[in-house]
Amino acid sequence: MAPDTQKRMFDPFFTTRRASGGSGLGMNIVFNLVTGKLNGKIRLDSPPHQGCQLIITIPYTPVESTSTSP
Repeated sequence: MAPDTQKRMFDPFFTTRRASGGSGLGMNIVFNLVTGKLNGKIRLDSPPHQGCQLIITIPYTPVESTSTSP
């Protein structure tokens, strides 16, 4: 993925497929869900000619169990 594309990957309305009907909202929605709703982090790793990888980190807090047994 080109460095210029990487920089704008999560921007709203950015797409490389505008002529094919792309809206450019997909990765922006993913970014907002991961960072907002899930309180996580998302990072793009895309070395030249090696594809791309999204690294998503979401914090985990175990829920305390409520026992109803006597």
